Amino acid sequence: MQCATLQVPLDWSRPSGPEVTLALTRLLATDPTRRVGTVLFNCGGPGCPSAQAVKGTPALFTTRLRRRFDIVGFDPRGTGESTPVRCGLPGLDPSIPFYPDTQAGYLRLVAFNRALARSCEKLTGAYLMHVGAVDVVRDMEGIREALRDGKLNWLGLSYGTMLGSLYAERYPAHIRAIVLDGALDRALSEPEMLSEEARTAENEFVRWAAWCQHSVQCPLHGRDVIGIWDDLIAHANRSPIPVPSVHRDVTGTDIQQAVDSAYLLFKRPNVFSRISWLSLGPALVKALHGDASQFTGPMPPPPDNPAYGGLAIQCLDFPVHAANFAEFSDRIRNARIIAPHMGGAVQTGAILSECSGWPRPATDPQHFMHIKAAPPALVVNATHDPSTSYTWALSLQAEMPRSVLLTRDGDGHTSYLSSTCAQHAVDGYLINLTLPRPGTVCHG
Repeated sequence: MQCATLQVPLDWSRPSGPEVTLALTRLLATDPTRRVGTVLFNCGGPGCPSAQAVKGTPALFTTRLRRRFDIVGFDPRGTGESTPVRCGLPGLDPSIPFYPDTQAGYLRLVAFNRALARSCEKLTGAYLMHVGAVDVVRDMEGIREALRDGKLNWLGLSYGTMLGSLYAERYPAHIRAIVLDGALDRALSEPEMLSEEARTAENEFVRWAAWCQHSVQCPLHGRDVIGIWDDLIAHANRSPIPVPSVHRDVTGTDIQQAVDSAYLLFKRPNVFSRISWLSLGPALVKALHGDASQFTGPMPPPPDNPAYGGLAIQCLDFPVHAANFAEFSDRIRNARIIAPHMGGAVQTGAILSECSGWPRPATDPQHFMHIKAAPPALVVNATHDPSTSYTWALSLQAEMPRSVLLTRDGDGHTSYLSSTCAQHAVDGYLINLTLPRPGTVCHG
């Protein structure tokens, strides 16, 4: 493992202006005599510190890929060990509902978010508005140039598919191979994105509940799992469950949000996460007995902590378009109708809550891709991905000429982490530039 830093302009339109630091790590190819080049990796997020992921979990990558490539991860701006975003207020006010159902509650939420953003701007300066995808894509080109190792080979998971497709739009001639696993379609409007993500998360939860009801691996085996769930959510919303160890109460919405952001992402544990379908049943049993500690989620960072990068990135890359309480509540109400058991508590909903009141970026990356002259991409998506809908993969493929969609008929977010079949196809493409036959399906 090698570690490095790269100085890049804070604002790429002012290349001689102030600079920020990007942290990088590199796994060297284990068979240098047959080395193909470098794969640049992004683990998603937004805000996943990919240099730390490469350093901490090199088993993310197959032996075959590691044999033929150096693998480089970088911490995007504001994340990991790169120049941080710093803020002067705590990132959460527990007294404000996550999804306010009154005008007064909504105004409190917006005022809190606006005050938090202003505190970030005070401590972070102009950098706060330059941590989004528009600048990160230019950083990717800077990394490629600094490596001096030919054209880009990209392996992007989830949010990393957005970075990869934006790079293909801007630097099509600089790409050798591009893999987009867990496709994110930024052409969608805010209501469309929230509705589709709510639908796919609800679908995955119902599939988990059916598995739990019929599987001896689940402690709720043989019981009415969905009925138990609905009762727990309603009870926790009426009377939040205290968790003394962290001095927080857990509401039904908190449980729904935690399940979407952790438990539904992976059907089985893997090198990236030990939380999975298998963990959810035991966690629910504990909650039914008054211990909801498994659903508290990560604690909000305290003031002046370098963990605010992900919040700033999501608010720049997915700026909230709901301009008032009526539009905000309409979006949430619609998501709850689509997802009655999950309550619409998905990542797009969280962004709607956390970013209302944040400053709008000068450049919004939301648009249909106009990609010309790029080599064909390999788009990979599961049919029952709870976070990135299979329909998004279909639309992203349509925006990338000559690309091929590899379908995994199964559950869980992304496929390279969980499917031997998908790994074989991805490795084959990166190494030999051989795309799978159109219509290829991996199972499981």
